Amino acid sequence: MRKFTDRNYVGVVVSAYPWVPIEHHGDYFSLSYQVVHGGNVEVSGSKVVSGNVEGTLDDVFTLSSCKPFFLVTANQTSGAINGFFTQPMVGIRLKYNAVTVSGSLLSTLQLLQAG
Repeated sequence: MRKFTDRNYVGVVVSAYPWVPIEHHGDYFSLSYQVVHGGNVEVSGSKVVSGNVEGTLDDVFTLSSCKPFFLVTANQTSGAINGFFTQPMVGIRLKYNAVTVSGSLLSTLQLLQAG
C-alpha cells in the first residue's frame, strides 16, 4: 500500500489544481480517495463548493495540457467524500467550478493506492 502525501488547498478558488501522478504499471489497480472540505468557514456565511475529481491517461510529467475525464462530483463545504477507483489512470486532480464562502476554505485530497 502506498499512502500519498495529503494535498492541502487553502483558500480554495475556481481552478484545476495540479495533477497527482499515480503508479499505473502494477498487475491490478486500486486507488482509494477522500476529499475533505473544511477549515475556517463562518457558519452564518454562504457556502457553495462545486467541483469534480478528474483523472487523465496522459503523461502528467511531459504534457503541459493533459486531457481530463470526470471521475466523481466533489460538492460540499464540510465533511468528506470518499470511495475508490479500479480503472487505471496516470494522474488525478481536484477541479473546482464554483466556490462561494465567507472566510477561507481548506480542501484536502487524500490518496491511498493498493499494490
